[in-house]
Amino acid sequence: MRRFLCALAMLLTLLCLTARAEDDWRVAEGMPVLDITWRDTGESTGNDRRPYRLAADIRAEDGSLTQTVTWESAERNDRIALHVRLVDYNFDGFKDLQLLTAMGARNVFYAVALWNEEQGRFLEAERHCLHLPGGEIVQEITQAEFCNPEFYPNGNPWGQILSVEEDGFYYRTEYVYGWESRYGLTTYHVASVYDAGEGMIGESLEQWGTGLNYWWNQVYPEDWYYGEGNADAKRTEARRLLMLGRGTVDGYWMQVANVDWVNLRQLDSKDSPSLARLNRGTTVQVLATGCGEDGGWVLVYCSNDDLGVRTDIDMYHDDKPDGATGYIWHSYLEPEPVIRCE
Repeated sequence: MRRFLCALAMLLTLLCLTARAEDDWRVAEGMPVLDITWRDTGESTGNDRRPYRLAADIRAEDGSLTQTVTWESAERNDRIALHVRLVDYNFDGFKDLQLLTAMGARNVFYAVALWNEEQGRFLEAERHCLHLPGGEIVQEITQAEFCNPEFYPNGNPWGQILSVEEDGFYYRTEYVYGWESRYGLTTYHVASVYDAGEGMIGESLEQWGTGLNYWWNQVYPEDWYYGEGNADAKRTEARRLLMLGRGTVDGYWMQVANVDWVNLRQLDSKDSPSLARLNRGTTVQVLATGCGEDGGWVLVYCSNDDLGVRTDIDMYHDDKPDGATGYIWHSYLEPEPVIRCE
């Protein structure tokens, strides 16, 4: 009986997959179904990380398209379902060619060949200059890759993609990519959680493509960061709010008030260590309100110029300006006054 139920479940799954198959292989509704196969070209890429040059052969059922797209990959086995998919990467309503480049236990990397509506075909695999944590830029144009991508179609201005590369349980690098145009990729943010040595966790964020100037590089005790207070989750929330949320699309500013100075705290608690003391009149950007168990804390970003007297957290970023994100009790903030020109 158990074998029968398992076989029935597999059959139902197969039927569901078959029912979706045609739509899964159309670039858009009403367009012809595509037959896509892949192969190893046998050519070397000269790239040790992605040594195999693979090719996707594409043919439309009505004969309107015949095309081959190549890409660099670390994988060359026969997992066709994983190697090639149709996914809309640039949020234009047309699915693009998602191409597997590397697959591990935590990280799965993809390249993408965008569908060009005007040309009626896929462009070659997207390439761009790679931004690395610490401000380094790979100058040569390299194959663009997205790791475990998450899609945010309402991001500013044309949608954004979050790419997260994990290095074990503790460390990760996060990228937010966007589109300067329908077919032009740019890096908006690079964030890193890294081993800062001597039992410390480092956390940095750099902002590239938005015209704003966010930087920080903060160091925390590892047992605090991954301890019982859920600090890592709250720090992740702070990064995401700046990279994907109101930090980039809503310029909501307040200033320190009703006190000579106030602590900018690591977490939404009076017992949390202080990052800096902010003087009366200091301007901060609001990322989230209603934080903490009592809902009275405000999560803010503060630039380097306004950090005032720093306390027990060492912040640095070579010769570039730093900033910090932390929490302030709501009664110590008021809306920034509006200056009107007469």
